[in-house]
Amino acid sequence: LPAAEAAKAAAAGGADALSVMRAATEGAKAGAAATEQMESRRGRSKKLGARSVGHVDPGAASAHVMLEAMTKALEAKG
Repeated sequence: LPAAEAAKAAAAGGADALSVMRAATEGAKAGAAATEQMESRRGRSKKLGARSVGHVDPGAASAHVMLEAMTKALEAKG
């Protein structure tokens, strides 16, 4: 969600595609970091409950990695 919100805000501000991707990547990074303080309530880590606090959500981390790779590819192309 933070990645999508950042991308939408950048696009609404008239940013080009690369800037939108950079914003999405930064949003994903911040969103992934924020999951470290959240208790897991869904997915495989749900069973960990309070023990999940202190660990970054793997799905959020992988979303950041994918967006970062896509952004780097777009930067290399431009």
